Amino acid sequence: VSPWLEGYKKGSRRIYWSAFNMFLKWAKKTPEQMIAERKTDMKKENEMERHRYEQLVLDCFRKKKTKSASSAFSIVKAVRAFFGYYYMPLRFRRLEAQEFSKGVKPVYVDYIPTGEDLKAIVEVANVRDRAIVLTLASTGVSGDVCELTRQQFETKWGKENPICLAPRGGYLYRTKTGVKMRPLLTHDAAQTIKVYLKTRKDDAPWLFVDKSGNKLAPDAINKMVQRLARMAALPIPEEQRIRMHCFRKFFNEAANNADITREWICILYGHEIEGSEEFYVTATE
Repeated sequence: VSPWLEGYKKGSRRIYWSAFNMFLKWAKKTPEQMIAERKTDMKKENEMERHRYEQLVLDCFRKKKTKSASSAFSIVKAVRAFFGYYYMPLRFRRLEAQEFSKGVKPVYVDYIPTGEDLKAIVEVANVRDRAIVLTLASTGVSGDVCELTRQQFETKWGKENPICLAPRGGYLYRTKTGVKMRPLLTHDAAQTIKVYLKTRKDDAPWLFVDKSGNKLAPDAINKMVQRLARMAALPIPEEQRIRMHCFRKFFNEAANNADITREWICILYGHEIEGSEEFYVTATE
């Protein structure tokens, strides 16, 4: 089973796989070619070039719909799922999405913040929220930010730059998947956390807590991110949303743009490396 189809029921996998192959044949592409082209397109300044795959999917949908509406809708779902798995989501304009909205369950596309968005959020945030957002952006750990501890930070403060929150020669593990990771804190994130910890009057072990010193829940951080986005007046389209997971995608995109290899990106933010475990053995050396 292709990794992007994992998690779907057997019947859905069969339908999506068939639809995906219809798109490959129509577009004369390979999956590897699609990933490489999408990655390149997302970096381009020209909007039409960035929007190439959305247009391809739309053209394919219109062509196939004349013969089989159900197949056309399945193609849209399958290609969306494929690019979504690789953190390269298709971003259809509202009028485009309306063409297949009746056959495709409406979904909010995650809004991936830019560097300017991050600066705007940081400017309106208090010290704790600023520390959390910078940690999310620099590590890409999403909900696992709730599991980070003061000890993980304080044992490395002043000894490493950037700070690796994983133990020396080892890994942290994502709560949801158990995948290994070695998250790094940028200088700005580490400095802000240091300032935040000086304001704390509790002795809770968690790196980030609420006003009562209790461990933060992912829902609370999502609400915080949405509140800060409103305060910063981020230009988020109506059909998109922002949540803490968007900073995982921000990290992935920034790392890709910095030409960090896929294996190292996976190691840093805890995304399973396809194939062999060998890379994990040498990653801590």
